Amino acid sequence: MIDLFTPKDTGSVYSVNITFGSNPPPDPIFTGCSVANPSGCKCPDGVSTDCDLLPDLTASALAIIIDHQESPGQLTFSNSTPNIGWGPLEIHGIDSCFCGTTPISCLDTLCPDSTPVKQLVNQRIYHRSGNIMTYYDRPAGKMFYDRDHGHTHVDDWSSYTLRRSTPNPDATTWPIIGSGTKESFCLINLGDCDSYYGYCIDSAGHVLQNKDIPNANFGTISGCGTNQGIYPANIDIYDAGENAPGIILPAGTCNGDYYIVSITDPDNHFLEQDKTNNWVAVPVTLYQQSPGNFEAGGFTYNVAGNNVSFTANASSADSLVWIWNDGSGSLTTSTSIASHSFPSSGSYIVWLYAWNHCGPTVSADTVQILPVGFNNSLESIVSFNIQPNPGREQVMISYTLVNVADVKLEVFDALGKKIKNMVNSNQLPGKYQVHFEVKADQLSAGIYFIRLASGYKIFNKRLVIYE
Repeated sequence: MIDLFTPKDTGSVYSVNITFGSNPPPDPIFTGCSVANPSGCKCPDGVSTDCDLLPDLTASALAIIIDHQESPGQLTFSNSTPNIGWGPLEIHGIDSCFCGTTPISCLDTLCPDSTPVKQLVNQRIYHRSGNIMTYYDRPAGKMFYDRDHGHTHVDDWSSYTLRRSTPNPDATTWPIIGSGTKESFCLINLGDCDSYYGYCIDSAGHVLQNKDIPNANFGTISGCGTNQGIYPANIDIYDAGENAPGIILPAGTCNGDYYIVSITDPDNHFLEQDKTNNWVAVPVTLYQQSPGNFEAGGFTYNVAGNNVSFTANASSADSLVWIWNDGSGSLTTSTSIASHSFPSSGSYIVWLYAWNHCGPTVSADTVQILPVGFNNSLESIVSFNIQPNPGREQVMISYTLVNVADVKLEVFDALGKKIKNMVNSNQLPGKYQVHFEVKADQLSAGIYFIRLASGYKIFNKRLVIYE
């Protein structure tokens, strides 16, 4: 026997036990909104009674966090697509098949060039008009039709990539290291927001349960066939084994910190309530690839008038390039220390490229130079962040001061008990980073709170620790 996820492990299997359940699972229980009961369906604004009930497909970060495996040259992981919208994602394959643009019988297994036959698929959109429910069908592209199995595969239902981050907050723009795609064998209700708690997340980062989704379980079609669907508050999910081969990594990929970026419906085949929330970026650290690691990203700094002293987190880079963005060009150094005098007060975005044989680590931050004599101790803290969050072994707590201030940084558990003092000192203006060693402090999985206090200002952020 060879373990597909870790090929170095070998052994013998002496027994196998397989339990078969319902396939597909039973449809969710009716909760008020249905074709027969349009008045029980809510419109997105919560007020009107005349609206399209559109789906809203997302991608689950927690599914990837819980279930991902690394082997040399490969990453496999679970992929989950919750529907947090107002209507089902429902598709209907019709008796219209093609080889490229040439019509062909749907009874044919392969095209003349041995490529799969494609079937025209419609997306059904339900519309509430007072106490009447209607629908309309719209073309949603041509999808692979598996004649032997009698069902449709949605091509490129999800795409996923391994990327290196940049300061751009849109992870879909980050440089791609390796990529993969996932055909959905079926769009199907394989769980819901309650049974997979933490998989359904809105754009503000709030965890949603079934009760938070007004038209939960509204739908008419689910399961495998030419007609398929995912109801609101329900989830289609594939574990890492079903998602093989996952992401194939190019030869020479370095160890280090990356992100898995998963995008649901990347080709925009389907009409949704919100297309901006279809992707997630999940931090992952590679350990089984080529020797060598990327340099650490980020930097801290202290401000004294217009003069700023910088310290890069990268400690052994071949070269570091600082770009000041004040008209004075850039500075290349071979050490982590740099200094710069800015011409006047204002906000300056400073970029840092830390190079080694694995490539660059790109960082950027805003340096605030205050006018001479300016002082407002009540507003000393201008930023406070925790990354990654959720975290596992180590998290980075960062904050920026614009004035000299007494700073306290503390960690509390979910019951409000203080478990650690991180900082208690007077600090100069600048950016500070504090490493929180979760594993070394033997913290169990759960919810914690990080409190940052300065003067009359107190900030609290929630930190999630997972196993």
